[in-house]
Amino acid sequence: MKSKPNLNITVKGAQLLQDLDQQKGKGKQDPQAIIQLGAQKFKTKAATNQGKVPIWNETFQFTYDPKNSNLTVSVVDVDLQKKNPEEIIGKAILDLQNVENSPDWLISVPLYKNQNDMGSLELEFDFIGKQKPVAKKDKSELGSERQLDKSNNNNSISSKQGSKQQQDNNYDFQTVNIETQQAELKKWISQIQEREYINTLKYLEDSRLQAAIERALNQVAEQNPKDQIDYFADLIMTSISYNAKKLRPFKIQKDALQNDLNKLSQEYQEEEKLNDLYFDEIGRAEKEFDALQKYFDQHQKQHQDKTSGPITQESQGIDAKLEHEVTQTLKLFLLNISKKETLEFIQEKELQKRLQRIQTIQLTMNQKPEDENAKVEDEELDNGYYITLRNQSNSVQVKVPGTIKTFRELKQIVRSCFMAEDNEIFYTDQMGNLLQFDMNVLNELYPPIYELLRNYEPTVGVQIVKQKKQKDDKTNLSQLEEVLFTEAYPDGLTKIFRQTRRMDNKVNWSLYLGYLNKVKYFFESCLFILLLFLFIFTEINQIKFVTNTQILVSFQNSYPIQRSYPQPVFNLSTLIHQTLAEENEDQKFYNYPLKSGLLIQKLVQEENIDDCHILNENQKEMFLENNQSCLNFDKVFSEDLDGDYTQTEFDPSKYDSYFGGYVWELNLTDQNSFQNSMEEIQSQQWLKYNIKQSQFILNYFNSPTQRLIQATITTLYLFNDELLNYNTMQTQAFDLNSQSDTEVLAQTLMFYIAILLLVPSFFDFFGFYFIGTQNALILIYIQYMELFNRRKKMQSRKRDLAPQEEREFQQKKLILSEYFIFNLKVLYVVIKIPLIFDIICNLYLHMLDMLSNVSILIRSTISKSYQDQLDLIVVGSNSYQDVSKLITPLYTSRIYDGIQILFLMIAINRFLGNWSPYLKCYGLVMIRNPGSYFLVLIFIISICAMSWSITLQGKLVNHDNFFYSFLGLLRCTLKYGMHNDIAEQGFDNNYVKEISYSFDTRYIQYVIVMVLSMIMVPIFISLMTQQVHNTKEEAKQKMMEYKK
Repeated sequence: MKSKPNLNITVKGAQLLQDLDQQKGKGKQDPQAIIQLGAQKFKTKAATNQGKVPIWNETFQFTYDPKNSNLTVSVVDVDLQKKNPEEIIGKAILDLQNVENSPDWLISVPLYKNQNDMGSLELEFDFIGKQKPVAKKDKSELGSERQLDKSNNNNSISSKQGSKQQQDNNYDFQTVNIETQQAELKKWISQIQEREYINTLKYLEDSRLQAAIERALNQVAEQNPKDQIDYFADLIMTSISYNAKKLRPFKIQKDALQNDLNKLSQEYQEEEKLNDLYFDEIGRAEKEFDALQKYFDQHQKQHQDKTSGPITQESQGIDAKLEHEVTQTLKLFLLNISKKETLEFIQEKELQKRLQRIQTIQLTMNQKPEDENAKVEDEELDNGYYITLRNQSNSVQVKVPGTIKTFRELKQIVRSCFMAEDNEIFYTDQMGNLLQFDMNVLNELYPPIYELLRNYEPTVGVQIVKQKKQKDDKTNLSQLEEVLFTEAYPDGLTKIFRQTRRMDNKVNWSLYLGYLNKVKYFFESCLFILLLFLFIFTEINQIKFVTNTQILVSFQNSYPIQRSYPQPVFNLSTLIHQTLAEENEDQKFYNYPLKSGLLIQKLVQEENIDDCHILNENQKEMFLENNQSCLNFDKVFSEDLDGDYTQTEFDPSKYDSYFGGYVWELNLTDQNSFQNSMEEIQSQQWLKYNIKQSQFILNYFNSPTQRLIQATITTLYLFNDELLNYNTMQTQAFDLNSQSDTEVLAQTLMFYIAILLLVPSFFDFFGFYFIGTQNALILIYIQYMELFNRRKKMQSRKRDLAPQEEREFQQKKLILSEYFIFNLKVLYVVIKIPLIFDIICNLYLHMLDMLSNVSILIRSTISKSYQDQLDLIVVGSNSYQDVSKLITPLYTSRIYDGIQILFLMIAINRFLGNWSPYLKCYGLVMIRNPGSYFLVLIFIISICAMSWSITLQGKLVNHDNFFYSFLGLLRCTLKYGMHNDIAEQGFDNNYVKEISYSFDTRYIQYVIVMVLSMIMVPIFISLMTQQVHNTKEEAKQKMMEYKK
């Protein structure tokens, strides 16, 4: 079997007849070519401002199969600011069946739009591993189509261009010698020097070399060389030589086609002349024939008695003369008729030629309609649907083709499955609604959902109820229709057998707007809109868009800390020295330190070298020679140091249990103060002991965002030799912006509104009706109780109900099986039996309702503790500011923010559930309605939002709120771009683009896991519910068989 060859297709360029942007006064269009072979699709880069003559020269590799030989090419105008970013310019479909044996692999494909010629696209084909075939005398099918397409393309171009374009076509690049080119260029260069560079394009519009000049000027504008005129001249020379080589074969072919066109036009003109002569002769012959006919009639009237009398010599002469004239006239008439037939034959032949040309063009534009119809029929057969046929405890699942759409067409399938007759069967859905025979299975089974989503195709569940055949079938059937087709239908929660009328094609929006007539849904809609408004008001803030992560990454870039230093403390002090101002100028840097910092060192005790667990004796000798000791890191030296040191707020000779070491306070007011602090440490020999760890704790303040940054630089010593150390840096950021009273009030309202939106779901499962109500469900319940009591009395007498009453009893029992109804003498309480998913959801919601007040109290406590610690921070103080106490309340507040966002997302789902009841149970939606992509999309979006709020806010300390970054991305992209307001706050754009708007892979993994779990749990619950139901039915059936 022949392997599929690899095909390279090079998109050279295009010659377009229209410029969509130039027609609208928006400059020049940005063409982009799109080629597709089967499922393989590639796009070229957009040719910016190249208008009608774009050049791409881009090569794409395809896997070519002769069975799938339709190559679709199109050219679009790319403009991201439009509603349609890719506006079609022209399109064509090329048949590549004989492309391997084609004599020429360079093809110009004509483009069309609405059957209008839009220009041509030049493609070059190359098969990898195959030589280009030698051109044959008999041109291939592809070659003839290409020549025909080129001739049609040239004719359309020449007919649609004006006198200016006609002048361009007559310009022959082959006849221009070097001297003429140089003279032409000198004239251009002199004219460009005299005019401004920006007005050059406007001047060049009347030139014969417009396309080449425009491309050269665009390249000059992009490269911006020093000597623009020389660079421009070189580009023009290159373009002219390139065009001369590329246009040579097109020029030859154009001349040949022009000659053929001239010959055909001459032949056509000669045929038109002959046609006129023929029709003139025919007209003359007809006039002569009419005149002779009149003369003959007059002659008969005048000589009637002669012709009726005896034949004489005079009468014979007149008759002979008349016969001769008539014969000559008839011969002339027949000759003209034969000429007319010949002319009509020639005209039909020419029409056939033209039709063949049109058909060949259409073959490259459109596929065969027969193939499309066949594909549609195959898709309808493949895209059928499943129905479940139930008869008591038996059920059969049948696949039905998509061509069968009504229940009347399902009659044969039902009869073959259950051997039932037409009058013994009626159809209901799984909700108990009666289905008519003329109903469309796909379009009218669930009319509200279908009319809302239009593309909704559910998996139909049809319940088949077979009646026992009795003698009085006719009377029972009429009485059954009276029961089933009543107009009583319960409002809201009831489901009974009812007559479903055919839906109109128009959308009946009153069905959906009718929800607003209910106070409940109107109230929830108002609360939902208010909730969104408060969320936007409190959360969308320009300062909050800059997250702690962005600030910390920018801060860490200013500290290029190495893993090891010869003298760690003094080497790190050099880096700290670079972040300080020469004088006390806080505003010199966006991140400037507070006036006090700490240096903490933890000391270790010395041990005997013989007690060290070092197996290598040579290594022990090395330690002894260098007077080194084996350090015991399990024990930290906590006694007071021997020495008289400078006293500050912290005593450096005493062990500080809070910081876990000996503390030396550093003065970070300016560079000189910090240098003096380090010199005092060195002069007083504070670092002479065996050190386990040295730690700098520095506090910096970011003025644009009012954030406090705590930087902890830690040096860990492996031995007392300073060459063996390991340096790390950790940073944390804290927001010093205190919340206003307005924001606190808005957040409190948001929480209560979210709870209020969740509470009404509890009442979806209850109904209250007073005694004497005309509600259909209560009426059915009363009738059911009467039949139940009557049936109980009959069974006590060992008798049964009549067949008609038994059927009514079973039908009402089926309807009421989904409700608990209690008669409290004054009113009826109706409780709907909810699904398992609804039970879990509502129990959870009511628990949230009961804990709402406690949650508000917890939030106020957390906010107060965090605010109290913030009040203790004084940025301009000379003493050290301890910010470590802010970590615990900050951590707790962010967890609470995630829970609050979770409430908001649940409220959104609850609100959407009011407008589409199927949103209340996602699992059943996805099982019963596999085509409802819109509902599944809403579900995934909501679950993703809740997952983000939990996982990304759960990162917690170093992140503020993921929604700040997410909304900041939208804001900076749509309103300000990526280079404006962030730079104004003093942050570099490079780290904003690379870090602040990139997702961490761990977070995406969390989102994927949570989305899959939240999707699969309802599906599993629904499947298990159905499985349990089937198991019960099977157990009942086995018990009945056992009793028999």
